[in-house]
Amino acid sequence: MGPLSAERLLEAWERGVGLEAPGRARAILAASDPARTEEELGATTAGRRDSDLLAVRAATFGPHIDALAPCPACGQLAEFGFSVQEVVSADAAESGGEPLRVLENGFDVRFRLPTVDDLAHLSSDVIAAGNGRTALLDRCVVQARHRGKAVPVEDLTEEVAQAIDAEMARADPNADIAFALDCEACGTAWSASFDVPAFVWTEVDARARRLLLEIHSLAAAYGWTEREILALSPVRRLAYLELAASMEPVP
Repeated sequence: MGPLSAERLLEAWERGVGLEAPGRARAILAASDPARTEEELGATTAGRRDSDLLAVRAATFGPHIDALAPCPACGQLAEFGFSVQEVVSADAAESGGEPLRVLENGFDVRFRLPTVDDLAHLSSDVIAAGNGRTALLDRCVVQARHRGKAVPVEDLTEEVAQAIDAEMARADPNADIAFALDCEACGTAWSASFDVPAFVWTEVDARARRLLLEIHSLAAAYGWTEREILALSPVRRLAYLELAASMEPVP
């Protein structure tokens, strides 16, 4: 995945600013690879989506990431850093692919990996209500049987759901990137999941808003169009911004 140019970054921001996290991630990937069709994007697994997002992030902002995570016990923020190459597995699944299978306590469940389209159907309200996993399984389970009898997803036990989670994580490891952290304040140790779409969007949003300010300042100072300003290299754009800031107002 290549870097987002200033123009494509603004395009991704414009498309994603009014959407929830899955839509924002999709907007970034669509802008970074215009040749990828909507159908191809929709069929991409969650892990492949996140590894592609991290590749775009590395190409656009650099490969090293510094992040914060709140301690679940005391709320103290823990700092951690990593490089994209350290966490992205080369084994990421490309698409939902052939159904996977879990045999657990008399249950025989066949399912596929969650895709970008599946995640897009999970609203923040569903997730906040704690129904995200059930809603996702409802889309991904191809067939569920208990002792030979077909059963709905709602009848799957917690043990079976956990077994499905584990198999999905094995088949698509980049879908849940987590770090083992220790709190310096209270000593609590925990595993913190890294929300790739949210983190990358935060950086895209910050860069886009800074670009808009630069465009506004240079357009006001020189009368240039947005396209003319974005065509400048970042170095030249900064030089003109410094010159514009030093210009004395005409009496």
